Amino acid sequence: MLQQKGSYEFLSEEESGTKIPYLILRYTSDKNGHFTGTTESSVIHKIDLRGSNGQVYELFRLAFGVNWGLDPVPGTKSSPITRMQIIMKEAGSNFGVQAYLDSSNWKDYIPSDI
Repeated sequence: MLQQKGSYEFLSEEESGTKIPYLILRYTSDKNGHFTGTTESSVIHKIDLRGSNGQVYELFRLAFGVNWGLDPVPGTKSSPITRMQIIMKEAGSNFGVQAYLDSSNWKDYIPSDI
């Protein structure tokens, strides 16, 4: 398991009248880009979460107390989604990832020491 000390922050920014949800990751690395515990060089990644299922935003709100300031996800009379799709793309790059969280065990993905 990859372990790295750093920090994270959730925020939303308005762009052309639309609020965009972001995850900001900060950690340190050496001149070769390898993770390090020193303060040689601070690395910041701004991850755009736009396009994820609305339930993902609600999950982050419940788990981390995030106030996105986004419009609420409309409720439905159907069963809740059991697999939540999360789409993350680093701002200013073509790097991205798409994943699914199983709503029955999503807490397994959150380290206990953060």
